[in-house]
Amino acid sequence: MAEQTPQKSGTAEGKRKMSLAEKIIRIVFKIVLGIILLIAVAALLILTPPVQNFIKNKATTWL
Repeated sequence: MAEQTPQKSGTAEGKRKMSLAEKIIRIVFKIVLGIILLIAVAALLILTPPVQNFIKNKATTWL
């Protein structure tokens, strides 16, 4: 029986190259995820009293 040497993951030999389509999909996914997170953070900030006061003051001075 011949012993098999384990493949080293994390080296250049163990990784395969991503196709252009996979790279584009990953970039688009990260952009969409970033936009969703930005909207979620903004929505949570609007619920806090200091941000509500800031928005109220800006709105009243604008009007």
